[in-house]
Amino acid sequence: MSFKNLLAHTCEITLPGKVVGIDDWGRPIHDKPKPYTTPCRYVTEKTRNRSVNGESTVVQTSLLLPKDCELSPDMTIDNLCDFEGYKITEKPLLVDNIKRQTSAKKLHHYKVVLKGAE
Repeated sequence: MSFKNLLAHTCEITLPGKVVGIDDWGRPIHDKPKPYTTPCRYVTEKTRNRSVNGESTVVQTSLLLPKDCELSPDMTIDNLCDFEGYKITEKPLLVDNIKRQTSAKKLHHYKVVLKGAE
């Protein structure tokens, strides 16, 4: 089975804008980047955290993205939909960290862990 067949969702990724100048008060001026749409897979995983106080269960949400995506830790993810066009979430998603998933010798895909836990 191909990895692309596992990507059952789509999302819009908006990268942070590049600095194009400085305003009168010395603050950077950013350009407005265009979002791009890419196939993805929305995944929820239950993880258990053990501490001195006991054990707690946390739901971790993440996205699996193809290796040809341009990513940044400051990007936002919007319009997460299934292939029929139904929205999975209305809120923009923020990135907690980006993990490279590799096969024996090369990059296979990215796992983007999203901020927030239930």
